Amino acid sequence: MLRLVILLLLLSSHTYFSQTNPQLIIDTKGHAAPVTGLFFINSGQNLLSVSQDKTIRIWETGSQLLKRTLRINIGSDIIGSIYCASYNAENDLLAVGGYLAQKSKSEELGKIILIRISTAEIIDELHFHKNTINALHFSPNGNFLISGDSDGKLACWTRSGSTYKFKNAAEAHYQGVTCVSSAKNTVVSGGEDGSVKLWKITETGLSTAETSTLHTARISSVSITADGSYIATVGEAFRSRFFKPELIFNLL
Repeated sequence: MLRLVILLLLLSSHTYFSQTNPQLIIDTKGHAAPVTGLFFINSGQNLLSVSQDKTIRIWETGSQLLKRTLRINIGSDIIGSIYCASYNAENDLLAVGGYLAQKSKSEELGKIILIRISTAEIIDELHFHKNTINALHFSPNGNFLISGDSDGKLACWTRSGSTYKFKNAAEAHYQGVTCVSSAKNTVVSGGEDGSVKLWKITETGLSTAETSTLHTARISSVSITADGSYIATVGEAFRSRFFKPELIFNLL
C-alpha cells in the first residue's frame, strides 16, 4: 500500500504531454543535462528551467523546491532534447525547440512547441524548419517570435490569436544559427560562422540584414538593449564585445 501511495505522489507532480510511447524515467528531482533556459514567472514567485534532459521544471523561488515537472516528446537517445526556449509573460507562453523527432521526420524535427505554463497544455506546434532548432526569442511585446535552425535559416512568426503564424524566413548564417535577441522592431542573430547580423522587422517579416564579422568563430550569445542602442556578443575563447550598432551596421 505504501509503495502505491509513493507512486501516486510521484506521478501527481509530473505532466506528460504524450502517453503513446511510454519511457521508463528515473527522476532525481533536478536536471540531468545542461540547462538551456531560465525564466522567472508569476512576478518572480516561480522559476522556470528548461533542459536538454527533456524536462521543463517549475520551482518555487522562496523555498527553492521543485513544484512541477513537464515532459514533452520523450524518445530514445537525444530525441526530445530541448536546445532552446523563450518565455513571454504577456501571453504566458513558453516556446521550446531542439531535437524533437527522428531525423527521418524532417517536418517534426524542426518543430516549435508552444506551451501555456499556467495550464500546462500544448497550445500549438509550429512547422517550417527542417533541422534542429537552436535559437528562439519572443519580442518583448510578444508580437513576434524569431527562430533559428542548424541549417542557418532564421524565421519570423507573428502573433495570431493564441498562437503564432509563419511570416517569412531568410538564409542567415551558413553554418547554423546559434542565438538571437530583439528590441522593438530590431533583431540581432549570431551564427556558427562567427558572424553577427542585424535585421529589421517590417510588415512582410524579416528584412535584409547587415553583417558584422567582429568574431572569428561561433557566437554563443547575443543581446540587445531594450532601446536598441547597444549590442553585446560572446564569441571565440569567451571573448565579449559591446558596441553601438550604428558604429558597425548601417541599418539603424
